Amino acid sequence: ASGMEGYLTKPLLLRELDAALTALFPHGAAPLPYPFLHDACGGNPARVVALLRACAVQARDDLSALEAAIAADDIQGIALLAHRLQSVTRHLEEHAATDALVALESAARAGRRDACAGLHATVRPQLQAAAARAQSVADAQAPA
Repeated sequence: ASGMEGYLTKPLLLRELDAALTALFPHGAAPLPYPFLHDACGGNPARVVALLRACAVQARDDLSALEAAIAADDIQGIALLAHRLQSVTRHLEEHAATDALVALESAARAGRRDACAGLHATVRPQLQAAAARAQSVADAQAPA
């Protein structure tokens, strides 16, 4: 349940304001991982966990499909999957993976098959690591 945790009265006294802010944001508190997802989910931890798990599954599934498209030399499939995976990596704030996927999509749309294979070698470990990080954070934040 959300609600008011406290209040300050006027005139504000700096020591009371400092105490209230310190209680809300203790020094040394670790920043939340995936702040974009926390904002998008309204700070609801269960929703963040569910979205992290969905992103991890989507990344793994789409990576498998991408590898199948590369093996089949399906240039349109490569472009489509690279584009779809960008959404996942943006949600997970995986900027290097997003940049590599943008390059992969561009290469596929330009019909540069040789570049697709090389970019896949870059994208694959980045996506695997991103999915593993998301799953790990989801598991750590999941309610007991």
